[in-house]
Amino acid sequence: MSIEHYPDGTIPVQLLDWVWEAGPVLSTLSKYRTPGAAILRDGGGTELLLAERT
Repeated sequence: MSIEHYPDGTIPVQLLDWVWEAGPVLSTLSKYRTPGAAILRDGGGTELLLAERT
């Protein structure tokens, strides 16, 4: 697991590439301030992005 902090509240573009559906999640990440995220990895190539929204 890694924790990332975004002081300016903008989530990096490379993390938005993980969102495969242009639905409510992508809309939320682009509209709201995102101060941080956790990336969970299982060692087999699966990754899960957990983003905090304020």
